[in-house]
Amino acid sequence: MDNKYENFLVTKSHDLIEARQKKPLTLREQKLILMLVSTMQPTDEDFKEYQITIEEYCDLMQIDKRSSYHPIKKTIHEIVGKTVEIPLEEGRYLVTNWLSSVEYIEGEAIMNISFQPKLKPYLLQLKKFTSYRLKYVLSLHSVYAIRLYELVKKWQVTSIEETQKIIELEELRGKMGAIAKSYKRYSQLKQLLNDVIFELNEKTDVFISFEEIKKGRSVKSLRFKIRENLNTKEVQSIETRDTESSVDNLSELEKDFMKMEEMRLRINEKAEGYDFDGITFFGFYNELISIFDKDIETELMYLIKYINEPESNIENPIGFIKFKVKELLKLHQSGGKGSFKSLLKPKNYQKNTRKKTENTQQNLPDWFIEAQKKKELAKAQAETAATSAESSYNAKMEEVMKKWDKED
Repeated sequence: MDNKYENFLVTKSHDLIEARQKKPLTLREQKLILMLVSTMQPTDEDFKEYQITIEEYCDLMQIDKRSSYHPIKKTIHEIVGKTVEIPLEEGRYLVTNWLSSVEYIEGEAIMNISFQPKLKPYLLQLKKFTSYRLKYVLSLHSVYAIRLYELVKKWQVTSIEETQKIIELEELRGKMGAIAKSYKRYSQLKQLLNDVIFELNEKTDVFISFEEIKKGRSVKSLRFKIRENLNTKEVQSIETRDTESSVDNLSELEKDFMKMEEMRLRINEKAEGYDFDGITFFGFYNELISIFDKDIETELMYLIKYINEPESNIENPIGFIKFKVKELLKLHQSGGKGSFKSLLKPKNYQKNTRKKTENTQQNLPDWFIEAQKKKELAKAQAETAATSAESSYNAKMEEVMKKWDKED
C-alpha cells in the first residue's frame, strides 16, 4: 500500500455506519469505497469527482498491475449496482446506490468516480460522525471484520475507559451483513465473531471481547466490551526516558506504560534463557488484562515457573506462552474460566510422587521404567509442538484468506 494513505482518516455519519446492506460489498469493494471516502474533507459542501489511478488501486488490493484492468472494471461495475439501506426517523429507510458514475480514461490508466448525491448528508458537513484511520481496515482480510470494526468505533465512547454495548443477535447479523444461511445458527455466528475479533485485536486500535446474554437457555443478545488496544501504541522503553523528568508531569497513559515496563523487567529477571521485548510483552498484557486485571503479573509468573521446570522441556518459551495465552483467551470468550496455575503440580504432590517412585522403582522391570520415561518426554515435546502446529495453521489460514481475497 502506498504510504500516502497511511494516516488518511475515514469519516462517516453514525447513520451510514448503522446502515444495512442486503447485498453486501465484497472485501475489495469495501476497501475501494473507504479509500475514496478517506480522500474527502468532511467540511466540504459538496462532492467532487474523485480520481484513482490503476496503480493506486493495485497497491491497495495488492494485485498484479499487468493483468488488473478487467478485474478493476468488474469491481467498479458491481459497486455501481449495489445499494445501501440507511435508517431514517420514524422507521423509514433511504435506499440508494453508493456511486452515481464512473469514467474510465484507458490511455492514462485513471478512473474518475462520482458518489451518489443522496449520500452527501452522510459523508459531508457532519455533526454526529465516527472517524478512524484507513490503514486499520486495509489490513483486514474479512468483510465482516471491517463492518464490526466500524460498529465498534461508533460504540466506543472513549479510548481511555472500557465501553460496553448490548446488541440483539438479529440486529448484529443485519449490521454486519452476516445474513447468509451459514450464519443462521448462533453457533455459526459465534465462530464468525471469534475469528473476526481475533483479527481485529491483532491488527487494529481496538481490543474487543463479548459475553452472552441468555433468555432461558437461548442466547438472545451479546454484551461487547471495547477498549483501546495498547499493542498498537508506540512502545517507549523506560531505559530511554529522561531520568530527570518527573513522573508527576507524565500523562496517565505514560504512567501506565511505565508500570507495564517495570512489570516486564521483573518478569524478565525470572525468565531463564530468554526474555520479553517491549512489543511482545505489551501484546500479552493487552490480551490478558480483560481476564486477569491486576493479577496479570501473578499469572505470567505461573507460566514462567512452569517453563523453568527442567521436566517441562520447552524449546520455544515465547511461542509456548503465545499459544497458552490465545488458548485461554478463547476459553474466556466462550464463557469459561482458567488460570495458568493449573500447569503447576502442587509441591506435596511432586514430593510424594518422587518418594513413591524411589520406593517402587526398585521393584519395576527395566523395560517398564524406560517406557515411562519415553512417555513423559513425549508429553513435554507435544506441548512444544503445539506452537509449531499453531504457526502452520496460521500460515494455511493466511493462504485461504488470500485466495478468498483474489476471488472477490
